[in-house]
Amino acid sequence: MPSKRSATLIGLFSILIPGFAQESTPAKSRLRQAEELYNRGQYDSSLSLLSRSARDARSQFLIGRDYYMLGDCKRACKYLKKAAMAAAESSEYLDWLGRAYEGRAWTSNPLSAIVMEKNARQAFERAAQLNRKNPDALSDLFNYYAQEPAVLGGGYEKAESVAEKMWAIDPAQGDFEQWKLAQRRP
Repeated sequence: MPSKRSATLIGLFSILIPGFAQESTPAKSRLRQAEELYNRGQYDSSLSLLSRSARDARSQFLIGRDYYMLGDCKRACKYLKKAAMAAAESSEYLDWLGRAYEGRAWTSNPLSAIVMEKNARQAFERAAQLNRKNPDALSDLFNYYAQEPAVLGGGYEKAESVAEKMWAIDPAQGDFEQWKLAQRRP
């Protein structure tokens, strides 16, 4: 039979422990909340819930996208690169990494911009290779090829080839990309 003191301690712990459990939100729950905030466009709030020292690819990916949407492509590259390395077969992670590299190219000096554009192209190509039905990766690769000169790996013929692949999975988007190419026809 428990003593009065141990009964009091058991009663106290049964009251306190659920309170502690509610205050310390599990990491998965925080990640879910951060994703909801991201989807609502509240990128700063999303970042505030995430640990910058998190090692899982999903957290790194969300941190990188938050920074990208806030216009900090340098930090976005850092986290998206970690996410892409942790989940090397993720077409989506590589596509976002390519976007971040392109963003860095826009704000870099001309020599650094060339390196960033090359990194963007490689990320887009790898993303499209990993998942040939990823419309975002194909669209980003198409735009890269259509906008960049041949010396940076772009070109009309390459863009046309990607537009045909896009048409096979999303005819409306494929038609739109064909229309964009017609506007630029050499």
